[in-house]
Amino acid sequence: MYDPDIAPPVPNRYTPDGNAAVEARIARDQALIAEAVTALVVPPLFRALVLMGGYGRGEGGFVMRGGQPAPYNDYDYFVVVRGMDRERRATLQKALAGAARDLDRAVGVDLDSALLREESLPGADHSLINAEMLWGHRVVAGDPQVLAPMPAMPFATLPPAEFTRLLLNRGSLLLMNQRRLAAGEPAAGQDHEVFLKYLFKAVLACGDARLAGNRRYHPSYVAKLDRLGRADIDWPGQANPLDLYAQALRHKFHPD
Repeated sequence: MYDPDIAPPVPNRYTPDGNAAVEARIARDQALIAEAVTALVVPPLFRALVLMGGYGRGEGGFVMRGGQPAPYNDYDYFVVVRGMDRERRATLQKALAGAARDLDRAVGVDLDSALLREESLPGADHSLINAEMLWGHRVVAGDPQVLAPMPAMPFATLPPAEFTRLLLNRGSLLLMNQRRLAAGEPAAGQDHEVFLKYLFKAVLACGDARLAGNRRYHPSYVAKLDRLGRADIDWPGQANPLDLYAQALRHKFHPD
C-alpha cells in the first residue's frame, strides 16, 4: 500500500552528498538568481521565488569543472506573484526569460521558471509537479510559507494519467535521440552528454511508472531505487531494468 504520509525532506542541502564547496557554489547561484528576480518584480506583487526539482528537495547533481564544483541539472522555479492581471504577467514572463538567458551563462545551467498566482494556490490541481513541489522545495526569496494555502496532495491518489504524461514526455526525448542517430550527425563530447541525459531521464521515468503502477510511488530518487529492488515490486526481467535505473541515478547525481 501507499504510505499514508510520506515525510518531507529537510531542506538544508541542495545535493545528497556534495561537500561544503559544492553546497556553497549552488547557494551562491541561488542568491544571484534571487537578486535578478526580485529586481524585476517587487513586493507586494512579488511573493516568493520557489526552487523545485532535484535541488529543491536536496537531490541535485554536480560536476567538477576545472577543479571547481558546478551544478549539472537545470534550476527549476516557480515565481509566486499576486495582484497581477494576465497582461502584466505576460510582460513579466518575457522579462524573466530575458534575464534567464544571462543567468544561464553566469551559473552554467539552464533556468526554467514559470509564474504562479498566489490567488490560485488554494485551488491548485492535484498533479505530479504540484505534489512533488509541495513535498520538497526551497523558498529562495520571499515568504517561506507561501505554499501553505495549497491543498494536501497525497501521492496515493495522484491520477494515473500523470505518469502517462511523464512517459510521453520522456518518450519524446528518446525520439530526439533516435532522430540524431538516424541522421548520422557527428557525435562530439557534448552530444554524448545530451544523449545519455535523455536516455537516463527515460529510464528513471520507467521506474516512476513501475512504482506508481504497483502503488509504491515515492518522490525521492534514493527511496525509489530501494523500493524498486524490493520483492513486492517484481516483474519479468527485473534485474536488467534495475541495473539501468541504478546507472541512471548515478548519472543524475554524479554525471562525471
